[in-house]
Amino acid sequence: MENDKKAPWWRHPFWTISGVIMFVLGTYLSLESFVDKRIQAVVTSDTFVRKVATEIRPAVIFDNKGSILNDQGAMQYINFPEVVQQTEKDPRWKNFPAKIIIHPKQYLAYAPLLTCLDPVPISVTSTRGVGFDWVYTFEVSLYGEAPVYVFRLEVLR
Repeated sequence: MENDKKAPWWRHPFWTISGVIMFVLGTYLSLESFVDKRIQAVVTSDTFVRKVATEIRPAVIFDNKGSILNDQGAMQYINFPEVVQQTEKDPRWKNFPAKIIIHPKQYLAYAPLLTCLDPVPISVTSTRGVGFDWVYTFEVSLYGEAPVYVFRLEVLR
């Protein structure tokens, strides 16, 4: 009769299994939260974002004199943008380039995307030049003149 003692409630199989399930679930959720926070910290860091941006959408920003204002990874694919100035005396064309020649370091199957960052209505035409070069010509509808025009060149791969 002495062995007929009833086991305490916490030793019942239901509570044991429930405790194990809660422990495993808690461990899983804690580990998932830890990994998510680590990934979030890496993905939102400036160095990671810059590295990904230079690999996915390499670009360079330069002005109408050919000065590089900001390299966002494109200079690893091109040597330099050559800006050919206008020879016309029309004051509307005074600072706008006649054409821009891009000298890539390697073959680029697609013409890099050239856009003017200034609010100027232009139409850009790209053609192949000598070797690997790309030549950009413009049709411009200027309503006034600006001292500096800024361009963005995005390398498409």
